Amino acid sequence: MANIIPFKGLKYDNNKVKFQDVVSYPYDKINKDLLKLFSEKSTYNIARLIKGDFIRDEKNDDWYDEVKQTLDKWIIDKILKNSEKPCLYIYEQVYTCGEKTLRRISFSALGELESFRKGNIKPHENTFSGPKQDRYKLLNATHTNFGHIFMLFYGHKNNIIEKIKEKVSLINPECDFLDDFGIEHRFWEISDKSFIEEITSQMKEQNLLIADGHHRYETALEFYESMKDKDPENADKFKFRMMTFVDINDPSLVILPTHRVFYPEEETSKEVLMDRLNKHFEVSEPIAETDENKLKEILSKEAGNIPLFLMLADNDIYKIRMKESSYNSIEQVNKKLSVSVLQDFIAQDIFEKDVRSMAPGKDMDYHKNIKSVLKSVEEHPNSVGFILNPTLIEQVKAVVEVGGRMPQKSTDFYPKIYTGFVINKMD
Repeated sequence: MANIIPFKGLKYDNNKVKFQDVVSYPYDKINKDLLKLFSEKSTYNIARLIKGDFIRDEKNDDWYDEVKQTLDKWIIDKILKNSEKPCLYIYEQVYTCGEKTLRRISFSALGELESFRKGNIKPHENTFSGPKQDRYKLLNATHTNFGHIFMLFYGHKNNIIEKIKEKVSLINPECDFLDDFGIEHRFWEISDKSFIEEITSQMKEQNLLIADGHHRYETALEFYESMKDKDPENADKFKFRMMTFVDINDPSLVILPTHRVFYPEEETSKEVLMDRLNKHFEVSEPIAETDENKLKEILSKEAGNIPLFLMLADNDIYKIRMKESSYNSIEQVNKKLSVSVLQDFIAQDIFEKDVRSMAPGKDMDYHKNIKSVLKSVEEHPNSVGFILNPTLIEQVKAVVEVGGRMPQKSTDFYPKIYTGFVINKMD
């Protein structure tokens, strides 16, 4: 059961600033270049609150208090204003994936926090501890949800998205713009009580799966539990957290792969590498191809249940597929995934490293596109790159239904839910 309620969101005054100048990627997707891009669009860009004017020293706790002061000033100056009535907020993104133009519609509300043990809200990935500490400090200082938890709903048959599409077709959006990355954004505020009651009632029959925002969810739940001890009279206002909901069966739901490059501590010859791989994998002859689209095509054409990778080593590219006997010996559903096989059989067995202890930038790196994998392997002698197929939504559902979790960076839902269209200030 998903318990959601409307809220009086804090929004930018569209008469003073334009949405296209003040929204940004989620905080964990903003690197130095993107921080500069977003921050230079406006003094009031949300990236200045969620990430800062520079990539900060995480140990500098003064920064979190400065964010609160800045936020308070923007509210006093009426750059940010609350909606007059409790609302649901509708968000549409139009984007291309390959040759297809896709349209994904979602809605934002406050969702009740509860322990994963209850089974109504399911995580699908393991998380890193560092981002949770950072988000906890920001929440503690500001009592504000800046970013969204991207939730997928599923369960009892519903017509939630159809109802939303019908509703917004009759209303002009508050904004409609194309961003620097080719994504079109539209945003509506809906205060119609009967409509809200219909949507929230249908959502009570749905289960939730966290697509993006595991850190934010776990941080919010931890903060709520701590407030029940510290300030029980006021703790209830932290019981609900801003979330954005997408139908898990939406055909416009896209998952992109996250590729890996490993940097072994000791130089490993190609012969030794191949010998270690042969225990669990079939390795092809080198592939005479470096075009990104053609490499994607090779992977997708031969994709199946048994994990398949492209491996880049010593200026050559190989197809490696897990041996059927090794694959069949894996009992847990979440361990059969390509990302899990990469972690358990390649990182641990081949490179003798526990991925959970690997530091990005030192022992390994994550890459969003094949070109950057090719470049990284070329620039780092002795490195080994792995190109993956994307995880399928059916695989995600299969894992969470048995209570499993995937390794970090198993899924990359595209596009992200942008930050800044609506904010939830809890006091």
